Amino acid sequence: MLRETRQFGSVRALSDFKKHDDVRMRDLQLRSQLELLQDTDVLVGLHGAGLAHIFYLDAKSVAVELKDHFWFEQRGILIYRAMARLQGVGYMSVDVRRTQQTSTGYMLNRSHTEVLARDMAALWNRTQTVPADAKCRTVRGKVSCNDRMTVL
Repeated sequence: MLRETRQFGSVRALSDFKKHDDVRMRDLQLRSQLELLQDTDVLVGLHGAGLAHIFYLDAKSVAVELKDHFWFEQRGILIYRAMARLQGVGYMSVDVRRTQQTSTGYMLNRSHTEVLARDMAALWNRTQTVPADAKCRTVRGKVSCNDRMTVL
C-alpha cells in the first residue's frame, strides 16, 4: 500500500533474516543488508531490536517507530528516538494500537497507510534542508528532526 500512495520512488521490504550455515553466505547477507540500510531514506519498524539498524542510516534519513501495546505497557522506552538523535536522522513515532492486530502483526488499512506515508514524506523532506522550524536542528552538520507522534 505504501507504493500505491506514490509518496516514495520505491518501497522495499527486507525479509531475508534467515541465518545461513555457511559463514561466507552470512557475511554476504550482512554486507548487502548494511549497503541497503545506507541507501535507505525511510526505515519503518515495530518497536524492537530491529530498529537498532538506525545506526547504519545516512544522516538525512528518517526512522519511523511503530509503537504497539508493548511499548505503552513498558512506560515509553525512548531508546530509538535517542539513537536517531545521536545519528542525526529524522525520527517519527506512530501509535498503532487502534489498528487491526493479527497473529503476524498489525494491519494498516488504506487510510492509515496514506496518513503514515504523508507524514513520513513530510518529515523526510524537512531533513533534506537546513531546519526551517523548531522541530529540526543542525548538530555537527547533520539535520535532526523529531516529529510528534502520529496516531492511526
